Amino acid sequence: RKDPARRYASVSHLAEDIRRFKDGRPVTARKDSLGYRASRFMRRNKLAVGVAAGFAVLLVALTILAVTYAATTAAQSRAIAQEAETTDRVSALLVDLFKTGDPSQAFGDTVRVRTLLDESAAKIDETLRTSPEIGAELLGVLAEVYRNLGLQDEEIGLRERAVATLREAHPSGSTELAKSLEALAWANLRRRSFETAEPLFFEALRMYREQSNDALDATETELGLALTLRERDQTDSAAALARHALTTRQRRLGESDLRTVDAHLNLAMVLRAQEKLDSAESIYISAIAELRTHGDTSYRLLSPALNNLAFLYRTRNEYEKAEPLYREAVELEQRFGVVPNVIILMNNLAGTLDMQGKTDETETVLRESIAVAQGHWPEGHWRVGSGYGALGQFFMLNGDTAAAEIPLRTKVEIYVVQLGDEHAWTGTGKVNLASCLTGLERYEEAERLLLDGYAALLA
Repeated sequence: RKDPARRYASVSHLAEDIRRFKDGRPVTARKDSLGYRASRFMRRNKLAVGVAAGFAVLLVALTILAVTYAATTAAQSRAIAQEAETTDRVSALLVDLFKTGDPSQAFGDTVRVRTLLDESAAKIDETLRTSPEIGAELLGVLAEVYRNLGLQDEEIGLRERAVATLREAHPSGSTELAKSLEALAWANLRRRSFETAEPLFFEALRMYREQSNDALDATETELGLALTLRERDQTDSAAALARHALTTRQRRLGESDLRTVDAHLNLAMVLRAQEKLDSAESIYISAIAELRTHGDTSYRLLSPALNNLAFLYRTRNEYEKAEPLYREAVELEQRFGVVPNVIILMNNLAGTLDMQGKTDETETVLRESIAVAQGHWPEGHWRVGSGYGALGQFFMLNGDTAAAEIPLRTKVEIYVVQLGDEHAWTGTGKVNLASCLTGLERYEEAERLLLDGYAALLA
């Protein structure tokens, strides 16, 4: 330094600074500051400072983890509390539903059960206002009961209420709303209202993709949309959706999971529509073998799988292969399923027996189907009328015109009361009865029925 005051006063002072530097301590030749002294301290005590720094980082990490855990736990607690409240509400609903009578008697009386369900549906209004998610869940529970009773219109009405409630609560969408849209779409698909089901499935799929990070959530919607597009002759798009859902479930759930098996069965349905019958048959056979290993819990998939494979064989005129499959499906559905499905399967079995010339067995199965319907639905229900219509058509196809009149007339009388004169189904029933009366040379009444039926079909 030019300024003597800033130079070492002696060699000993220089030597002292060198020793201090070698020891990692501050030297007098540097301006004293907190940062400089701290840097010297850390160089001199590397191990201690390193350990302290490690503890500091750990402390910060633990603090962040604790805050995050607290927030997550709080969110989970809220979710658990809401789920518990939903469970309590559903339990209370079911208790209230059947406390007014003997459940064993109520379930045997469809009219009584229907009354109880209608009363319960009316009681959910308050819950819908205060807790939309719980209210929508309750509506879904009741809708499923209506479905199992074969009351499709009532089921769809409740699912529409659930969707409307969640739309208002979540205008920008939510996984709850997506789930409710999906359920409504499936209900319309089962009713064969494909034009209504398609946009509902598309909206649910879009919402799942926006609101959920798990691709598995959307697979049920993809499969429903695939079946809907199949019915609308968009089989290529249907196949792509079905394969995507299947691949997702295979990757996430494995081959033996029932949801993966279900995806295989849905793909087989699409392949049938593409006339790839050999590929569909292979899937059905493999899936049925897998389902047989799962026990009773799989029967809700097993009976439709048996039905669909049997239908495939019918398209090939292989009735002897179809018959035992239909019989097994009927037996399973009678034990574990729902009455509407039992009747569909019995009618399918009857058609297969008839094609083999087993007329006596065909008539027996058709009459059993009518008895099942009468035991399940109230007197005069249109489904009972449908059973009589099937029996009448069987007599007509086998040349017994006289025997056909009573069941065909019974169908028309029921449809007029239940559905009205202007309903297309009533019109079709009148045309069938008119054809029977023409065969009996009762032309005047046949003409009136044909004119009435023609007017109903044009309406």
